Amino acid sequence: MKILRSLSSFQYTRIKDVARDVNRSPTRVSIAVKDLEDKGFIESEKRGFSKQVAISSNKHSSLLKTFISEHQHMKFEKILSGPTLEILLPLTYSKMRLSEIAKESGYSERTVRRVVKKLREFGIVTTEKFYYSKGSIHKLLYDFVEEFQRYLNLKLALELSSDAVILWERGKEFILKTRQEIKEKEDIFSTCFTKMYDFGIKLILPDYRHYFYTPYKKRLEVEDVALHTLAVDRTSAKNTLYVLLLISKNPDKIDLDYLKKESEKLELEETVHQLFNYLKNRGKPKPTYFPTWKEFESKAEDYAICLKEKSLEKSI
Repeated sequence: MKILRSLSSFQYTRIKDVARDVNRSPTRVSIAVKDLEDKGFIESEKRGFSKQVAISSNKHSSLLKTFISEHQHMKFEKILSGPTLEILLPLTYSKMRLSEIAKESGYSERTVRRVVKKLREFGIVTTEKFYYSKGSIHKLLYDFVEEFQRYLNLKLALELSSDAVILWERGKEFILKTRQEIKEKEDIFSTCFTKMYDFGIKLILPDYRHYFYTPYKKRLEVEDVALHTLAVDRTSAKNTLYVLLLISKNPDKIDLDYLKKESEKLELEETVHQLFNYLKNRGKPKPTYFPTWKEFESKAEDYAICLKEKSLEKSI
């Protein structure tokens, strides 16, 4: 962080000049610069016989530079060191209990409590009724944290597949689209149309595949696949139709509590409510982007789905 503070005052400068400014050896600064360059904070170029570095034009780097210039009085090197960014990340999109922050950040509750206590002193984190949330006076800092994670997500997605496009993301989780096949492992799973075959919905796949990256789940449930299909295109009539088919094909596998909890994360609560109302009331009223009940019945027959009310009540 000292290096970034130093570079925020210059355009391109030599590593040995940065080392002198931060009172560190050129070797140590070179190692730190390489790490910062990998994370998109710094860009470098060869000028003559020396390598010169500067703050990059990446959005997260520019936001941090602005934050540094606006908060010269703050010793942010200490504030943002260690696990701080990982702990702030969950708060960029939701207020949370301490245990929830610990789970999403990967740090112990003891560590989270210690870091949050320090952040509260600067108004970066606020508390209310056992919930922690972001301090409104430091919006710029949270914008930086969010953009930095987006940069890391895209970097990882392109490492997984060179033509990857991220369609949805929240913190460290994201859904990508690619024309290439990615080998599934402990943190990357096929999802959306690519995964529906496993739940009885066999269809001709488009010329691209969907994958979900998550450091938190060991496997995907049918509810996850349904929600991901909605999340990647909320206004798609095709996506809505196949989610209705997926739910109707697997009524006994649907855990309503889990579905509700996960839908909140993806901001799909209203859509999920509409889905089950549609099934319960046999298409009346028909929300936008939903098929007519006749269209749905016709497609359901192709998948041997029983649409009798009793068969649907189990999942409503």
